[in-house]
Amino acid sequence: MFMRSTIPAGLYPWKDGRTDKMTTRDLNILRNYAHHKGIKSIYYIRTYTDDQEEIGSNACESCSI
Repeated sequence: MFMRSTIPAGLYPWKDGRTDKMTTRDLNILRNYAHHKGIKSIYYIRTYTDDQEEIGSNACESCSI
């Protein structure tokens, strides 16, 4: 799953304007939603910037969130 590091305003109802950055809370909510919809596993979650660069601990596979 590839996620933008900056989330557009109004995309997710739980983002109330405090921050537009992807947080671990957002990842947890999305993971729970996927499980609720019947997805059994999510192998990789990557975040990237608007210029398509991966960021954070995503540089190595064992450090991926």
